[in-house]
Amino acid sequence: MDHHVFARSQIGPKMKVGLEGDRVSVGVGKSVKTISLPDVTGVRWYRTTSLNRTDFGLVVQGRRRKLVINSSDVVPDEDQTQFRAAASGVLWALAEVRPGLQVRYGTSVATSLAMFLIMGVPAFFVLLFGILVLPEPGGPFYAIGALVIGAPAALLAWGCRPWQTPERYGLVELADAIWRARPS
Repeated sequence: MDHHVFARSQIGPKMKVGLEGDRVSVGVGKSVKTISLPDVTGVRWYRTTSLNRTDFGLVVQGRRRKLVINSSDVVPDEDQTQFRAAASGVLWALAEVRPGLQVRYGTSVATSLAMFLIMGVPAFFVLLFGILVLPEPGGPFYAIGALVIGAPAALLAWGCRPWQTPERYGLVELADAIWRARPS
């Protein structure tokens, strides 16, 4: 039986990840979810960065259940080490049970779609405005403003497009990389 306990952020309850046989359990506070490794249908690794922190996590998806093992770089090194051990341990155990399974890297399709729409729809309307005002008196001035606002939004939307092919990694390859990573 393999257990890891770690803080995910500076506040809030600690996460407890247990690996016993072919079952993984993840608990936060009083809530505990369990999944059987043979029932796993997909695995995703994500990493998001903002000004003050980087969050990372492993999402293990089953037929009827989803487990999320996550942490951030704002916690002490000991907690980051426990997180890395938990995530790597789950991936290594999964590789024994489901050797052909690949890990998808990146945000979920729903998140990608939301970000695409949040950036893409305004970019479309701002650029359309720029085109429509171009023949009007003073229109080139407004068209340049629309281009300055709309072009970066369109580029950001394109980077979030949900139909792009995600990067994929082998279970052992990612487990080894997570284990070797140094705490921030």
